[in-house]
Amino acid sequence: MALLMTVICLAAHGRAFNDKDIERFYNLTPDEFVDCSNDYAKRDVIDSAMICANIWANKYGKVELTRDEIAACCCAYRLMGMLYMDEFHNYELATKNLLIAQQIAAEHKFSEQHAVATEDLVIVSAVKNDIMTNFAYSKEVMDKFKQSYGTTKNTIYQSHNQPTEYQFLSINNIIANIVYLAIKYDKTQDVVSEIDDYLNIVKTNNSKYKYNEVNLCQTIKLVNQGEYEKALAFHNLNLPKDPGLSPKNLLAIQQMREIVQYLILMKCKRTKEAEAILLKLEKVCHDNNMTFELLEILNMLQHHYEQQGNDALARRHEFLYYKTKDEFISKSLITKVDQIKLNNELEEARDYINSINYRHKMQTVVLISVITLALLAIGILVILYSKNRQIRKQNEVLYKKNVELVQADTARKQTTSSTPRTTQDEAAQTALLEKIEGVMLTSEEIFDEGFSVNRLAELVNSNRTYVSQVINDRRQCKFNTLLNEYRVKEACRRLLDKENYGNYTIEAIARSVGYKSRANFVSIFKEITGLTPSAFQKMGPK
Repeated sequence: MALLMTVICLAAHGRAFNDKDIERFYNLTPDEFVDCSNDYAKRDVIDSAMICANIWANKYGKVELTRDEIAACCCAYRLMGMLYMDEFHNYELATKNLLIAQQIAAEHKFSEQHAVATEDLVIVSAVKNDIMTNFAYSKEVMDKFKQSYGTTKNTIYQSHNQPTEYQFLSINNIIANIVYLAIKYDKTQDVVSEIDDYLNIVKTNNSKYKYNEVNLCQTIKLVNQGEYEKALAFHNLNLPKDPGLSPKNLLAIQQMREIVQYLILMKCKRTKEAEAILLKLEKVCHDNNMTFELLEILNMLQHHYEQQGNDALARRHEFLYYKTKDEFISKSLITKVDQIKLNNELEEARDYINSINYRHKMQTVVLISVITLALLAIGILVILYSKNRQIRKQNEVLYKKNVELVQADTARKQTTSSTPRTTQDEAAQTALLEKIEGVMLTSEEIFDEGFSVNRLAELVNSNRTYVSQVINDRRQCKFNTLLNEYRVKEACRRLLDKENYGNYTIEAIARSVGYKSRANFVSIFKEITGLTPSAFQKMGPK
């Protein structure tokens, strides 16, 4: 079934496969398969590479295989994982296939393949961390790369022979990731030992697959010495292209090198040249449909313009970043990575238990399991259906109540702006409270992140103490509570205003009314309205 679905999907991309193609792939020797699939991948013939790998992956566990054939199956799963990640941006299927490759390698003691599959899973984790934390530095990710580097290095040292091409490619990829993270987040002092160790390996074992990585390491050493102009000149040396890499891989390496160049230029205070690099990379990513790479560049452009004090361009790239991020998360299924890993661990435990009595009790176990799961699923569905009906009714009531409050505030706002009030003989507190509410209804300043009770006191020509006292006495709440109330009401209005705010994300709405943190906004919104922002928005007019 998996093979059939793969053939159908790839046929939809313009390549038709017949029985002879499938038979030829199936009858390849292990060495021929590895050479063939790698050749397809290097030449970006993705459909053929995927079919070839899928055919060999499906052999595992279904027919009797030699050790070399099992190793080829392991390579097939790893290749499919990388293709799903790099070519199709489907991190759910990438994780599943890489976990299988890791398991096969561990079970059959293929140390090199286990190290490579583990490193690929670290890359998946790094991508997920970047997406979920808006490209913030993660020590956990760096430590995982260092651990992966140590494992691969030990494999090389323990072989007591000239390292294989496979080992060199693996350690080169890991050191490139380590060095890139280090210079991007200004943590170069933390990777000195790994750099020195790698350069020693390359010196001891002359490998042709080392140009880019050696250049990066030497560049880092110059950066650590504070010789930024020398580092820039050394980094810009024309390097021979590493053999065996596909055009897309070469493009990714070139982007990484230009980002490193940008970071060094910023250290050299050559801001305009640095900015030109990012703008060039933004266009390259657009033209080549490199969505994840585009996210990184948009994030860097936002921070670049913030540092230069250009708020307009910073906000523009922030908006593009979140818009692209939402699309990437939706298509890549990146949020499912952790769940897949957990499911994989649970499956391993369940398989171990089932294997104890597999021969004699498998049919009974399967039957009971199916019936139990079906009954459990039915029970859960009934409970969920009942609860969802109750929640839906409660939400409808809350939604109507909040819409009425928003409409009431809108009417008050129009009255406040069109007919100025006069206090005449009213008490001083009432007069001041009306001024306070007038500001809260009409002033856009309340949606500034830094809006405070001091600024409110200035706007109503009073002092902080008296303003706080009036709010406490007449509204029975503190200033922050009152401010949150008006901000949330405005957020409700904007969530319902499809014409002006239809393209805004929840984060953008939160920022527009004065909240820097989405989590804080969601918490306050739910506390005041009883609904989450997304639930409130879904219940509004379509």
